[in-house]
Amino acid sequence: MPLSLGYHHARHRTAKLHWGNHHDSFFYFIRHGVLAGVRQGRWKLLRHQDKLELYDLQADPRESTNKAETHAEIVQRLTNRMKQFEAEVRQNNHPAGFLE
Repeated sequence: MPLSLGYHHARHRTAKLHWGNHHDSFFYFIRHGVLAGVRQGRWKLLRHQDKLELYDLQADPRESTNKAETHAEIVQRLTNRMKQFEAEVRQNNHPAGFLE
């Protein structure tokens, strides 16, 4: 599963993870490797401490209207995707220079 790092925004470091042919997820990190959000398709979920923000990037590319309260099922799906990714990172976390 290929993983590539890039930069989306000055405060977010991004990782793009490909899942098959249909599902690409973009993960947003802040300092010290803390997972801050995920983008899947038109939806972007950001986690700021205990607050969740959901944006429909197709309808609202400036991210001005938080849709988290009105789209709970999407929040749940993307939250689960973040948890899955965090578990995979923990499982595959190895010290620098580690070879299998």
